[in-house]
Amino acid sequence: MRRQKVKKFQSIFAKYLSDFIEMKIQAGFKFTGQTVILENFDRFLSNMNYQGALTQELVMNFLTSTPGLSEKWSTRKYHVLQQFSVYLSYCEPDMHPLPVRRKATKKAPEKKYRSIFADHISNFIELRKRMGSQFEQQTSILALFDHYLCDLNYQGQLTQELALNFATSNLQMSRNGCVRKYQVVRLFANYLSAFIPDTPLLSLDVLKQISSHAPAHIYTDEEIARLMNGARHVSRLNPIRNVTFYTIIGLAASTGLRISEVVRLNRADVNLETGILTVRQSKFQKDRLVPVHPTTLKVLRDYVLVRDARFIHPDTPAFFISMWGKRFCSRTISGTFTKLTRSVGVRDAVGNGPHFHDLRHTFAVRRLVTWYREDKDVQTMLPFLATYMGHVHYRDTAYYLKATAELLGLAAEKYDAFIKKGSNYE
Repeated sequence: MRRQKVKKFQSIFAKYLSDFIEMKIQAGFKFTGQTVILENFDRFLSNMNYQGALTQELVMNFLTSTPGLSEKWSTRKYHVLQQFSVYLSYCEPDMHPLPVRRKATKKAPEKKYRSIFADHISNFIELRKRMGSQFEQQTSILALFDHYLCDLNYQGQLTQELALNFATSNLQMSRNGCVRKYQVVRLFANYLSAFIPDTPLLSLDVLKQISSHAPAHIYTDEEIARLMNGARHVSRLNPIRNVTFYTIIGLAASTGLRISEVVRLNRADVNLETGILTVRQSKFQKDRLVPVHPTTLKVLRDYVLVRDARFIHPDTPAFFISMWGKRFCSRTISGTFTKLTRSVGVRDAVGNGPHFHDLRHTFAVRRLVTWYREDKDVQTMLPFLATYMGHVHYRDTAYYLKATAELLGLAAEKYDAFIKKGSNYE
């Protein structure tokens, strides 16, 4: 890989500009376009023989020195110089960072449905939300249904065959996922029949859910290592995304946090001094304290340094911040994790496979294995694990303790030792 050549700077900030670019390149940023912007800024200062401080007025004069500069490029140039000002303020305490230039945000228009049932879909969703239902996943499914109908240019009735074809249209979706899609359309058909009497009532049993849970995947040490290494390269263009997902996966693997709990963590919930997380309003509306391992705490601290350098004044209290400066949604993390498992060979290219939630299974099994190896009374220790994982009943914890070859072997050894100990008393 050829080293990027950096021109010599001549302005009052020459040394700082050179060091700033070098630091970015060392951190893995490509930083080619940004370097050109900083070179032009240095030339602008040299031509003026400027010897003062880095001020917002100075930067605005630089931006307006290029006639016809679009708003997009003006914002981009300002953002690069704002990042440089943050670096400069660390080197020279008398210097102050430039304020963050906010993008004009447009209010996102409400989703408009376009199929033959568009108005009914919109009214049905509004009705369910007024009745107190969150109805988020169902709304997404009905939006997909509306899109499906538009692609077909469908103008007929809502029939059993149509609902089934839609529910099974995604060949990579699990059986239970297809059932969820069908059941949402079935509920909508019941509502629709009140306005279009010819609408048939869809059968409840035509597509049945698989009642048993799919077996959890217990990640091996080698698979965890592949996932962690792969997380460092999930984005070629945005290195901070790599640091973020490396931290998220490491945190989930070492604590067993649910994906929703990771997403909802706020800055105030992560104590970087004590290493204790406050998980609020989790499943069953319970709060709990989760201490983390010192190695995990170090990774969290490293992430915070990178995050705060990138997002000076974020609009969200979230601990983990997306590239858009917002809180992550669970679907984004889950989707990125699925792509990661495929890219590192932990999951096949098509079909189902290991999920993010399996990190929680793996954490529980590993904790049990450790207690067996330490010759602890596992039955006595289970309440501690249940509390740590945020379970109300021990049977919920038992769900995660899936039998692995290692776990069964240790249990067999324990049982064999118990039998031999008992025979000594005879």
